[in-house]
Amino acid sequence: MKIQNKLLLTLLGLSLFIISSLAMFAQWSFGQGLIKYVNSKEKELLQPFVEELQQSYQKQQSWEQWAGQPRYFFDRASFYLQAELSPRGFAQRQRPQSGPYEPRAGRPPPPPPEKRGPAIALLDSAEQLVVGSYDASIDYHYFPILLQQQQIGTLLVAKKEQLSQDYEFEILQQQQHYWLWVGLFLFVVVVVISNMIARHFVQPIKKVVEGMTQLTRGNYEQKIEINRKDELQLLSQHFNTLAQRLSQTETHRKRWLATVSHELRTPIAILKGETEALIDGIRQPDLKNLQSIHSEVNQLSKMIDDLYALTSQQIEGIPVKLQQHDLLAFLQQHQLKYSQYLQDNAIQLLTDWPSGTLWLAFDPVRLNQLFENILTNCVKYAQASQFTLSVRQHDQQVLIQLADNGIGIAPQHHAHIFEYLYRAEEHRHRSNGGLGLGLALCAQIVHRHHGDIFASTAAQGGLAISIVLPLKLPENS
Repeated sequence: MKIQNKLLLTLLGLSLFIISSLAMFAQWSFGQGLIKYVNSKEKELLQPFVEELQQSYQKQQSWEQWAGQPRYFFDRASFYLQAELSPRGFAQRQRPQSGPYEPRAGRPPPPPPEKRGPAIALLDSAEQLVVGSYDASIDYHYFPILLQQQQIGTLLVAKKEQLSQDYEFEILQQQQHYWLWVGLFLFVVVVVISNMIARHFVQPIKKVVEGMTQLTRGNYEQKIEINRKDELQLLSQHFNTLAQRLSQTETHRKRWLATVSHELRTPIAILKGETEALIDGIRQPDLKNLQSIHSEVNQLSKMIDDLYALTSQQIEGIPVKLQQHDLLAFLQQHQLKYSQYLQDNAIQLLTDWPSGTLWLAFDPVRLNQLFENILTNCVKYAQASQFTLSVRQHDQQVLIQLADNGIGIAPQHHAHIFEYLYRAEEHRHRSNGGLGLGLALCAQIVHRHHGDIFASTAAQGGLAISIVLPLKLPENS
């Protein structure tokens, strides 16, 4: 099932449950409120009956006239209740005579029905039953009957615990009818809104799915535009970054293959030409020709070794052993070696670092390899007369800068010189031994030290390589 359908069904089910629960609660609450209202109304409507009982007792000075007339007692109570609560019942009923019930001659009074009118009873001043039905387990409304500030009796009417009259059920059914229409209306509204919400969330996901499909087909030149401020917009941004990285990786892969093919083709072509010349007798297999062939074989072997080293390090990562060392002591230890190497190539080494100690975690072997690669690049390509090595501490970082005053490179190449097989200038060709791997290895070494490396134009006009290393390693390193 699609996400949109799942989301739609989930919202509809939840909304239907909420609407049904609210409707049932409202219906139950209305029923309870109606019962309370009916009890309150009955209590109010029976006040005139209490007065009638009071006046009757005042005339007769006893309850005897009521004790023998249970039917009349129930009819009088029902009259006061139904006349107000049920207008239809009042129109159909005739008001009974105000006096006691008188049976016709020769005909005994009918016995009271088992259940007629409300559960009502009349008690005398001693709380003895005079007329009606009384059950101690029933909850009653109590109406004291007073005469000259003395209680002469009590009228008891049972409290309703459920709806029993036709008009009460009619009101309840009418409310149920209204709630049914309200529920249907709300359900339609929920369907529309749920569908809009589902589409609102699913449409961006569909764009991402379509974009991923294009990525699996090798189409990396694409972007997803989702204009919203939530996690889906962040997902689209990550997707665009992934597509850009894949596109760059594909470009680097093609350039890698083209460069490697070119670099390998040249020595192989030279070897093929020289060996064919020897086979055809154009050249003699003397020491000079053999040395030329041997030189090309060495150059080819060096290229293959560099490619193998680079590939293995890219897959497995350059192994480093990070331990606390004094960086300034390390530089002073290797300063003479670096200076001698540069002097042999007519380059002066200038140093600029503070006195004392500067402790941080690094691998001395790899850091020495890093510096030697940069020095070698300077000797081969910079055409410089000075090389400066400086160290500065900024907060929790150490900045190491290696700069020359040579010809430098164009600024547009600064961001790419640490890529594999990248050559910024045409004069950096294979005759200088350059395959474009030295600075790429430098970048890997720095990254393994949890640092960063970047290139810029030096103040002397040449190329400056800046290395930033942390004083404290991350906790998860």
